[in-house]
Amino acid sequence: MTGGARGIGRAIAEQFERAGANVALVDIDGEAAGIAASSLESGDGQAAAFPGDVSNAESVNHMVGNVPRIFGRIDVRVNNAGVVGCCAPIQDQKEE
Repeated sequence: MTGGARGIGRAIAEQFERAGANVALVDIDGEAAGIAASSLESGDGQAAAFPGDVSNAESVNHMVGNVPRIFGRIDVRVNNAGVVGCCAPIQDQKEE
């Protein structure tokens, strides 16, 4: 769950976790992600925090590589992080 530390991302993560899913909260604010993950675990799932910047390919590769080490696999990905910048169709966007 990108942007999972607060707002809509956290609310979605809470619903997944209550339904029994293991949730990886990814946020550029790693400390806030950790606090959110610690507060979840009220349902049947588990939560873990991963600091990550979705605007940086190296950061994305790092978090995608680490999530399966904790939970075994990734079944669902929710791209919720709000990224401020120039808008264009996805196929026209550059990593920068």
